[in-house]
Amino acid sequence: MLFPHNERHGYHSDESGYIENEEVVDLVANLLHIKTDTLTQALTMKRHVMKAETVVLRYSVSEATNTRDAMAKCIYNSLFHYIVLRINQALLKKDFTAGRGYYI
Repeated sequence: MLFPHNERHGYHSDESGYIENEEVVDLVANLLHIKTDTLTQALTMKRHVMKAETVVLRYSVSEATNTRDAMAKCIYNSLFHYIVLRINQALLKKDFTAGRGYYI
């Protein structure tokens, strides 16, 4: 889905992660109905709030990769549960008149 800059090649552990393919980010942001900048920031930056100030830092390549993977897993999990819910609703409606219900 998204690749931090230089992930495919060797990188230094201190190197910051960047989005390699902006078109993919635009597509994913559009599908999720969020702004592209919001998605880019979520995948590449972290915020630390300390008393009255907020510090914004870029994720390292490994942190950006972990963030990307965690977001993908979360979206997949939500989609899977939604599909199971819809199937169960359809099965319950179909067999409600028979007095028994099926579900997965």
